[in-house]
Amino acid sequence: MSHRTPYRHRAALVVAALVAGLLPGALLAAPAGASPGCLADDSLSLLDRTGCDDDTPPDTAVTGSSPQPNGAAYIKTDSISFTFAGSYTDADTGTLRYMCRLDAAAWESCTSPKTYTDLADNKTGYTFQVYAIDGTDADVTWTDTSSPLSTVTEPDTSDADKTPAERSFKVDTTAPNSYIFDKPYDELRPELPMVTSRNISLRLDSSESAANVLDFVCTLDGATVPCEQGATELSQLKPGDRRFTAAAIDLAGNRDTSPATTQFAVPLNLLAAKGSGWRRVQGSSYFAGDYLEARKVGTQLVTKSLTMTELRLIAPAGPNLGVIDIQIGKGIHRKIKLNAPSYERFKVYVIRNEYAPKVTGRITIRVRALGGHKVARIDALLAH
Repeated sequence: MSHRTPYRHRAALVVAALVAGLLPGALLAAPAGASPGCLADDSLSLLDRTGCDDDTPPDTAVTGSSPQPNGAAYIKTDSISFTFAGSYTDADTGTLRYMCRLDAAAWESCTSPKTYTDLADNKTGYTFQVYAIDGTDADVTWTDTSSPLSTVTEPDTSDADKTPAERSFKVDTTAPNSYIFDKPYDELRPELPMVTSRNISLRLDSSESAANVLDFVCTLDGATVPCEQGATELSQLKPGDRRFTAAAIDLAGNRDTSPATTQFAVPLNLLAAKGSGWRRVQGSSYFAGDYLEARKVGTQLVTKSLTMTELRLIAPAGPNLGVIDIQIGKGIHRKIKLNAPSYERFKVYVIRNEYAPKVTGRITIRVRALGGHKVARIDALLAH
């Protein structure tokens, strides 16, 4: 059959020449590809050269989320929904489809809104991404077969937004635990210690790192007071039993629902009217920065009516100090010797303990005797 080969070869050359003569541009021109105003993929062929490749992808935007992350990018729930939309930059009206993913998960087909649930706490953060696809063109594999010598196929990415829209957020669903350190201590009554100053310092902390704590909310006897992580000062405390609470709030807005609590008792600073026989002496080591002294036997001080079980007197003690009497109402009477081997600025005398029956009455303090220094001194009372 080899004697027919030259004829077939000549016939092929003739056909090629005829095609070249009829379609002179088919072998010489570049593939049509995309063209201005092309709105849909329409393949080119040897017999139909009117088509074009729409390679203008849509744009994508995340339009919202529920819940909306706060200023620190946190949500305090374990689920979130995103809304999104796509748009064309040309006059295309093709149907849009969407692909979504969370972090490095596989892309998946999605519709708006897209919801994610059962999210683990993540203070590093998640990233949601979505991109739009020209759905009409995506179903068409655009080709250019107008040239017998080469075939052009459209890349799949030409129908999709190459820059996905994204939104980052963090998840924290766990409320912090709050702690109070440097609480007042009193070995006589640890559960309700007496403070030795009207100004005390507490230290606040939480189970969260300092960087993840937004604020503390504190109360004193139910009223909000300023406070912060670290040292918190309570100043000019009023006499009586006091209750302080501190609740940490983290960056996600989670608030401790069981605040840290401490209770303490504040003595009553003793003051005397002019002409009463008592003189006010200032000194930084005393309860409210002062104490009272009298130099005459019989000098007395009477408080307003108080209700109490426990009663303590705070007074300086030392060599050659006098003796005082304390009376509650018209009944209970105690003698207190202020004399001591060495000087003690803040001496606590327990007159009644917390197990005594409750009584109500004015407290009268009277100088019974003067020591070698001819003076008696008193500072404060704890009556509660």
